Amino acid sequence: VRYDDEAKRVIYEPVELKQEFRNFDFLSPWEGTDYVLPGDEKAKQ
Repeated sequence: VRYDDEAKRVIYEPVELKQEFRNFDFLSPWEGTDYVLPGDEKAKQ
C-alpha cells in the first residue's frame, strides 16, 4: 500500500521483498543460539 501524489489516491501493490524472508530467534543473545559460528570454534573449549 502506498499513496501516489500524482494520482492523489492510495495504490495497492504486491509486496516486493529485497531478500528472502528470514525467521529470527528473538530470545536473549545469551540464551538463544546453540550453534557455533564459523571462526568461533575456540569459544566452546
